[in-house]
Parts: sequence; structure tokens; C-alpha cells
Amino acid sequence: MRKRRLRERPMETAERLLNSTLFRGFPADLNQENVGGFSSRYSWKCHLRYGKPVLLLGQGTKHVFFFNGELHTWTRDQHIQIELPRDTIVEAQVAEVFGGENSGMRTYNVVITDGIVIGGQEIYQKPYSERIALVDKLCKTTRKESAAKCQEAISVKSLLYRLEHFHQLTSSLRVEYFKGHSTPRLAHIVKDQKMLVQGIIFVRHIKEPWNMELSTKLKKFYFFNCKTRSSQYEWPLKLHLTSGTRGSRPYTGHGIPEYGTKSYRRLQSLTNCSPHSSLESTPTNSKTREHRVF
Repeated sequence: MRKRRLRERPMETAERLLNSTLFRGFPADLNQENVGGFSSRYSWKCHLRYGKPVLLLGQGTKHVFFFNGELHTWTRDQHIQIELPRDTIVEAQVAEVFGGENSGMRTYNVVITDGIVIGGQEIYQKPYSERIALVDKLCKTTRKESAAKCQEAISVKSLLYRLEHFHQLTSSLRVEYFKGHSTPRLAHIVKDQKMLVQGIIFVRHIKEPWNMELSTKLKKFYFFNCKTRSSQYEWPLKLHLTSGTRGSRPYTGHGIPEYGTKSYRRLQSLTNCSPHSSLESTPTNSKTREHRVF
């Protein structure tokens, strides 16, 4: 008679897969002190923040847990109903969604923003673009065509923009009233769904002290080392940032500089974009100011 395989406790699985010294923590708030870190717009990418970043642990099928930092334990969440393969740890956000067949119906989507371990394979040392490609493949393979009403994991790949293309990201944002919210909320329009937005996350995909720059004469990208003051067109070795390494901490637009301030103009000049007209009417009271995006 076959014995039923005993399932590890989530904490045991996490300790087996992870090295706690690798992690940098979640995104730091963008403020007037660190906005100067955007020295090169070509070294950064950005995507919307739909919810608080969390770590998800998959133990096979629907055995998915998130890390509760306050209790320092892995627990379940009723809003997370996706499936993940065994020995998988990813970074994700839970997005509040309105729309579909009933525009007033509220559901939740899980947006996977980065990968650390997938199916027991460590991917945190891979370049950012490769990690996102693997996350996108993970979302596609776990999607079930026969279960259209089941919650699906969404890859951030289709929601990721280069910083110089920031205006493309803001073109799909609207401010509306939603059921259960007393004040207008910023929403990202995706097909027939409206995903509520809490801010913007900026991710540096080039390792310091290197920056990616654009030659105005040759119209070609090159790499500049801020320490040695040297530049080259060839891709330098060990240039990519790895997931979880110290010094790779991204910034979140939660608490982004107010319109018209020096810090705002600094970031606006790097993105070469102007405030979107549909966003300028965002209320400025204390409850909604944090949702203001350029």
C-alpha cells in the first residue's frame, strides 16, 4: 500500500529554499531624498502597484501561502486562490478588481511581479528580464482553460514599462468612484476590468555603478560606469541585478512627490512626460493624495 506523502510545513519549505541573507526587503517609499537616484531613465523600469507586495509560497496545486511579516509565519489568504507548483516562491500583489459581467462586482487578481524560486529551481541570480520571462511562463502554464471562473495569476510582463515610456503607462489610468469606496480611486483599465491602483513601483534593472545611456549622435545605447567614468557599448559582465540582493531595492510611488515640486520636476524630466489630463482632477485630501500619479 502506498503511503501518503507527508507535506512539509510552510516554514520548513521556505527555510529549505531560501537564504534569509539574500533579501533586501520590499520597495522603499520614493521621497525628496532618494528621487535623485534616478540618474538615468534607461536604467529603470516601472509598473503599477495594485496592493502591498507579498511573498507567496507554493507547495503544489492550491496549497499557496503568503508570508505574514507581523506574525513571522506563512498563512493562507481568502483572496489568494491561485495554483503554484511545488517548491515555488514568488513576489506578488493582490489587486482589487471591478468589472467583467457585472461592473459592480468586486474580485481579486494576483499579479506576480518577480520570481525567486520556481519548481525548486533558483532563479533569483538570473537577469531581471529572464526572471520576468520565467514568471510569465509560470502564469501561462498554471492557467486552466476549463476553469474560466477560477482566479488566475497575472504576470507583470505585460504591465511593465521602460521609464522613458512612462506616458504609455499613464494613458490607461482613470479616476472613478467604486462600490465600497467613499472617495474616487485611481484605476488601471485592462480590457473590461478596472484594477485599483495604489502607486507606482520603479525597478532598477542595471547594477550600480553602471548606467545605461543613449548616444545622441549614434542613436545607440551604451553603458557608463559612474565610478571609473568609463563607457562601453558591450554589455559588461555581472551587470544585471539579481532578485533579493542588497542594493537592488526598488522604489514605490506610494508617497510620490507632489505636482510642481522640485522633486516632481526632476522625475518628470527623466521620463520626458507631462501630467495626464485625466489624472489632474484627483482629489488632494489626505486619504487620496497618496494615489496621485503624474
